[in-house]
Amino acid sequence: MTNINEFGIVRDKSVEDFYWDCLKDWADETITDLMDSSYGDFDEYQEELENYFGVITVIQIDKTDLDNKSFDSNQEYEESLETVVDKDKLSKIFKVINTRKEWFSTSDVPEDEIAVLLFTDEWDFITYYGLHKEETPDEDEFDSRT
Repeated sequence: MTNINEFGIVRDKSVEDFYWDCLKDWADETITDLMDSSYGDFDEYQEELENYFGVITVIQIDKTDLDNKSFDSNQEYEESLETVVDKDKLSKIFKVINTRKEWFSTSDVPEDEIAVLLFTDEWDFITYYGLHKEETPDEDEFDSRT
């Protein structure tokens, strides 16, 4: 069984590492999908990609997937994180995630970063994945991949 502390935060390095890799793959697939759906138009790709910068993207999985180390049930949560996770818990989450700059609220996500937080469907926090804008495909890489 996965170790979850009294604040609803997973404290198991192997689980966090597994899901960090899942979020990295999710981000890579999302970027690839954006490139594919832009049909070779770099400006369109950039416009769609901009929707992910400076905001928190929340992915949820079923609690049973957490126990089984599965990412099969993953889905993007569309509502504001503050409507379902209280400020105290968010503050604790922001203290445990490893970001380039400390966050105190959801509005502290840097404008040049894609930030993905993973939760269970019971709002247990699992891990964070961040991707800086410089790490996303530029026009040359876009052209070579499309």
